[in-house]
Amino acid sequence: MNKELFTAWTAGFFDCEGSVAIQRRIRGNLIEHLVGVQIGQNTRESLDAIQREFGGSICQSKTPSGCFRWRAHGGTAEAFLRAVRPYLLVKGPEADCALLVRQHVGKPGSRAIDGAWEKKELAWKSFRAIKEQQRWHGITSRTT
Repeated sequence: MNKELFTAWTAGFFDCEGSVAIQRRIRGNLIEHLVGVQIGQNTRESLDAIQREFGGSICQSKTPSGCFRWRAHGGTAEAFLRAVRPYLLVKGPEADCALLVRQHVGKPGSRAIDGAWEKKELAWKSFRAIKEQQRWHGITSRTT
C-alpha cells in the first residue's frame, strides 16, 4: 500500500476508532493546553503499522479486555493530524481545534507570542463545545 493510500486508510480508521484530546491543565499561575490522539483496538497489528508510519507509542490496557492503544502527543500528534486531516469526515472539526492549539505553541524557553494563550484558550473552548454537542446528540465520546 502506498503512503497516500495508507494515510487515507488510517484517517478512516481514526475517524471510527480514535479520539482527539485537548487537555487544559492548570499549574500554579500557568494554564497549559496539551494535544493528544489515540486509537484503541483489540489486536495490535494495525496499530503497529500506524506507529511505524507516524511514531507515537502503543500500550496494552490492564483491564480484563486487554485492548491496545496507540497514542501520540504534542508535535507527533500534530504531524499525525496534519497528515490525516484532508481525509477526516467525522473528527475534522476536533482536529482543526487541536491543530490551532498546536499552531500557537512557542519554542521551549522562548517568550509567549502576544495573543497565543487567548487563541489556544478559544480553540479549547471550541473543542469543548464540539464535544458537548456530540454528547447532546448521543454521539459517544471518551475524550476530554
